[in-house]
Amino acid sequence: MVNLTLTSEIKVELIGQYGTDLDICKAAWVSSGVDLVDASEKRQRGLIRSLIRASHGSPVEAGYFAFRIEAPRAVRDEHVRHRIGSYSSSSLRYRRSDPVVYVPPMRRPLQKAEGFKQIQPVYEPYSEEKWNRYLKHLVKIYTAVYQGLEEMEADGFIETEAVRWVTQDGLITPYIARFNPRSLMHFLALRTHDENANHVSYPMWEIEQVARQIEQHFAHYLPLTYAAFNEFGREAP
Repeated sequence: MVNLTLTSEIKVELIGQYGTDLDICKAAWVSSGVDLVDASEKRQRGLIRSLIRASHGSPVEAGYFAFRIEAPRAVRDEHVRHRIGSYSSSSLRYRRSDPVVYVPPMRRPLQKAEGFKQIQPVYEPYSEEKWNRYLKHLVKIYTAVYQGLEEMEADGFIETEAVRWVTQDGLITPYIARFNPRSLMHFLALRTHDENANHVSYPMWEIEQVARQIEQHFAHYLPLTYAAFNEFGREAP
């Protein structure tokens, strides 16, 4: 019997962090022979604003964030496909476990809204009645897929190389994403929707949930850099 677990939760956990706004300033100052071990917040803010405004990006690579993410496999694949950081992920080539599968929550925009464009996709949530019908279909299909996998295994097809191709995009997949501050800003620019951005992005809803959780840590650990990122249109230098 398939032990199917449904979840709408997308988890992002900070597992490593190094660097401060001052470290970014030091990376810029070293080019001119300056080595300030301490500097006022005002001086740091002024330099960081200048770096980001002028797109001097290399000093903004001074730092490190690592996140453990649990999200649908489709999110992991999009995250890696549009490569901005460094990644490690679980693999269906080496492991099988009871499936935890993703169910979009009722608040998740799913149907095309008025004004939808292919390059600027805008969606709105289903009605409660339609979402409940949608959920029944998801559960039925997920269950059929994993019951099919059990039947394959019972027929002797136990190798992960053989059965991995049946798995759906909704399988919850743990992976680790690593960024420096510059690549993190690039990720946020592409994977968050902000009408005040220089280039407004229309990301997949689930990957924006990942991005917004990551953004909270960015704002906490590098507040001056984060403020400049927003001030100058949410673009990476």
